[in-house]
Amino acid sequence: MGIASSILGRARRFIVPVLSVLLVSLWIASCGNKAGENQKPGIQFTETSHSFLEMIPGEKRKHTFEYTNTGNAPLLILNIESECGCTVPSWSKDMLAPGEKTTMTVYYDSQMMAPGIRKSHIRVISNADEVITLTIEAEVLRINYKINQ
Repeated sequence: MGIASSILGRARRFIVPVLSVLLVSLWIASCGNKAGENQKPGIQFTETSHSFLEMIPGEKRKHTFEYTNTGNAPLLILNIESECGCTVPSWSKDMLAPGEKTTMTVYYDSQMMAPGIRKSHIRVISNADEVITLTIEAEVLRINYKINQ
């Protein structure tokens, strides 16, 4: 029994510290992952719709939307989808740091629009969790042309 208990005592002295170091290392690593999981960008626009009111057919206008990264990780606009060719967005392809603001310009062309109230929707896709939809509206006026004879 003396030899067996001596070997068992030595094994305990080796295994307990190794297991302790292993458990502490796993705990520290899991804390680091949880902190990384909370790092997310956020996006918030000061307005999500704009009306140009009345427009003459063929008239072109632009509007600038301002947005902020409300998260705690860099924000990147991945893509902006427009419903039609009458609405063309222009935006920065650079990363936006947390708390920073920037703008996106939308160009609106009433060239091929029929008279009446027209709406166009723009989807802003970023690395934030949500997709933002912006709306542009205008009333395209009916123009009566008279031909002089």
